[in-house]
Amino acid sequence: MSYVERWRWLILGLLIGGLAGACPVQASPISSGTDNGNGGSLGVGNKLPGKTTPEIDLHRQGIEQYRAGKIEQAEKSFRQVLKNDAGYIPARYDLAALLVSQGRLAEGLAHYKYIALKLLPEDVEAHYRYACLLYTSDAADEHRDVWL
Repeated sequence: MSYVERWRWLILGLLIGGLAGACPVQASPISSGTDNGNGGSLGVGNKLPGKTTPEIDLHRQGIEQYRAGKIEQAEKSFRQVLKNDAGYIPARYDLAALLVSQGRLAEGLAHYKYIALKLLPEDVEAHYRYACLLYTSDAADEHRDVWL
């Protein structure tokens, strides 16, 4: 059994067994600003200080809009980043978290799933975030096939 398969079974066990309180999923896309190396929220600002691209600038603009309470504009900014670069992970994480924070769980869940299964299929944290959202949303039964 590969490393990834072991983690998938562990996450599946979490979903089935229900470890209450074990999944602190933050709804806010604005985190402490730490980068774990795989493109977590605000990772670009810390990973590439002084560097800029249109996507980085637009992502930062979305973060500033979110902080200013301009949720619709922030969502548009994050979506524009993804229109330009569908694989831009920090903006996808932030859009997913924004959607979840607005009660749009299915949309946010779709982005977390895309990150875990398409963009970062071997990244344990991506699967953990997706699994935690599934667990906290009671949608695990609908998605068990992902880890089986």
